[in-house]
Amino acid sequence: MPRSFRWLLALTLLVAAVWFVVTPRRAYNDFRVALLTGSESGLQATVDFPRLRDNLKRDLAPALERVGGGIGTTVGGLLLEQAVNSVLTPTGLSQVVTGFGTIRRSAAEVSDTPGDVVTTYRYKSPSRVDVEVRPAGDPDATAGILTFSRSALSWRLTRITSDRLMSAGSRP
Repeated sequence: MPRSFRWLLALTLLVAAVWFVVTPRRAYNDFRVALLTGSESGLQATVDFPRLRDNLKRDLAPALERVGGGIGTTVGGLLLEQAVNSVLTPTGLSQVVTGFGTIRRSAAEVSDTPGDVVTTYRYKSPSRVDVEVRPAGDPDATAGILTFSRSALSWRLTRITSDRLMSAGSRP
């Protein structure tokens, strides 16, 4: 194999690895900034609303059944639909994500200072990255898990869950 081909191959692999590490982090940051600024176009660019809706319904249905006990499937379905619809708004998403400690409470403060939030990126596959966030001052706080999935070259939010929901039996 010619030496120039090896260098080209190594450079290509390096660029691909850097792209894979950096782009989900940028997608999460773009999502966070869109929430803080209330940018609907920013949310449209960073959230896959149909997949997020389906995943929320699938993740919340078992929890609703446990809490609701003998509640009818029609009433339970209506409650689930209403809960999902209230979350899938800029305000609803902001409240959920703020509850995980991922953004500051004030929209005037667009950037977090290090130490406010512990953010962990877990690379699950070439097309899936889980961003786990929790307040830095409270290690026992429930972590929020924001799953970003790749479609072609872009990363978009496709699932929101918490370790509390996951420990109750709902695993993504």
